[in-house]
Amino acid sequence: MLHPDQDLSSLTVLLVDDSVEMRRLLRVLLTTLKVGPIIEAGSATDALRVLHEMSIDLVITDLAMDPVSGLDLVRMLRSGDDSANPRVPVIMLTGHTDLHLVEEARDVGIDEFVAKPISTQGLYDRIIEISENLRPFINGPNYVGPDRRRRDRPHAGEERRKQAPKLEPRGK
Repeated sequence: MLHPDQDLSSLTVLLVDDSVEMRRLLRVLLTTLKVGPIIEAGSATDALRVLHEMSIDLVITDLAMDPVSGLDLVRMLRSGDDSANPRVPVIMLTGHTDLHLVEEARDVGIDEFVAKPISTQGLYDRIIEISENLRPFINGPNYVGPDRRRRDRPHAGEERRKQAPKLEPRGK
């Protein structure tokens, strides 16, 4: 349920989608949530440029974009040599909810996933999840991104990792 006491007005959001109509819809949803400022990029290339020019608190990107997909954008953002902010939280939007795509999005380092059609409540819930429960950042040899474990559960059996990845705080 939306919480009117939650102040999102200082949250700078970068919307990345190659569809002008989708960016317009997302802007309306974010404006309803009193998020601001909102910056738009029509491609992954434009998004990377914006990230070098501005301080962004949250990236919301579509998965299926041409010529560079949202998955590739997150790969470049998380582990690119010249990435401006590899730790910025990312919400991935998509109409393609096949399990392999959801897992690939998770494995490239997104923080949250939203299936289309998007609701104001669904988007709000993901933004609040990130703002209230920002997971530690992992910078390991095979993965860069938020800790994929959402719950602290005891592990029974042999430890699968020979060496645990380095957990780092998520500050800018």
